Amino acid sequence: MREHLAYLGLTAAAQHLSTALDRAQAEQLSVTHVLEALLEIEVRETKARRQRGRLRFARYPVYKTLAQFDFDFQPALDRQVVAELSTLRFIEERRNVLLLGPPGVGKTHLSIALGWRLPKPATAPTSLPRPTWSRVSRPPTMKDRTVQAADVPESVGVDD
Repeated sequence: MREHLAYLGLTAAAQHLSTALDRAQAEQLSVTHVLEALLEIEVRETKARRQRGRLRFARYPVYKTLAQFDFDFQPALDRQVVAELSTLRFIEERRNVLLLGPPGVGKTHLSIALGWRLPKPATAPTSLPRPTWSRVSRPPTMKDRTVQAADVPESVGVDD
């Protein structure tokens, strides 16, 4: 059974198969319960793997969190505004956020920290897909525009 799971790409389920079967036998669990537990493990691992891939694709230069930000160094910064930004409500509301200020005040730190919190991390501008129009001398059709729009990420981080 382990080989079948591995062949189907269910590697996390394959790794936990013997443990799940031993537990099922010891606790007299149903087959449905065992399958549900294995699938839950697989789904959790798949989500984590996708998140790691998205973070790698975002190409953040360093790992920064909001907890690491030194608010004492920047007393003019409103902590409540940062707390509100950390909820990521602006993403759901499709609003833009601009962090403005002179060099060295923490704009990059805050933008990276917010990016790490995103379920789908912000994409670096260089990662945006380039329009691919054919050499045919016709304007792009609505279908062409739809495909291009679907390729654009939900959030884009830009830093100077």
